[in-house]
Amino acid sequence: MINPLIDLIKIQLQNDLVKVVPKAQWHGMPLEQVENLKVPCVAIYGGDITFLPIHQNRSRDQDCREFQQELWIDLMGKSNAQVEQLTSLIMGLISLNQQIWLADCNQLLSDSAHHYSSSTISTRHRFRQIQIVSASPKHDGDKVRSRLRFCAIGQLEMTQLAPDQATLIKTIIATGTIGQVQNSQTKSDQITGWKTDIDSNGNEESSNDEN
Repeated sequence: MINPLIDLIKIQLQNDLVKVVPKAQWHGMPLEQVENLKVPCVAIYGGDITFLPIHQNRSRDQDCREFQQELWIDLMGKSNAQVEQLTSLIMGLISLNQQIWLADCNQLLSDSAHHYSSSTISTRHRFRQIQIVSASPKHDGDKVRSRLRFCAIGQLEMTQLAPDQATLIKTIIATGTIGQVQNSQTKSDQITGWKTDIDSNGNEESSNDEN
């Protein structure tokens, strides 16, 4: 559910931390599964997905469900100091840049990496927040490991299409807590509404309204 978000995070972290961890030493799976590791190294990947009780069923042709997915970042360094440095910088980068990443992922482009459609349905993933959960350091011989746990919160939107009709069939509007973000300048809560019009070909015309 969060692959596009992971890609954005990985690119930013690689660029910012290139003097600490070479780009060749970043991985997309748990470090335990990577052979011939070079230290220091980092891995970033998604984990379990949980669908929450929060549910918006506007009609038999529309359904919206909130989800949470684990986001894991594994670190391995030569010393406690190096792992602590990586932990601190990664926490800071994710905390300060997440609103930019979330906004980029939530752009309403029909060919985006998190928009899918078949001949009868259309689905889209939207992202609301990345929460920092925990860090679990441990020693592994002469090396130090740590596993950082984050939680990405978002919404799965599902819409039934009518391929034989040449007119607009459904409109999805996501508001309230599902569309709530934090204004990066004022640091105040702000309600954002997404409106998505879907025609018979699966094309979309969307707007972003702020109250």
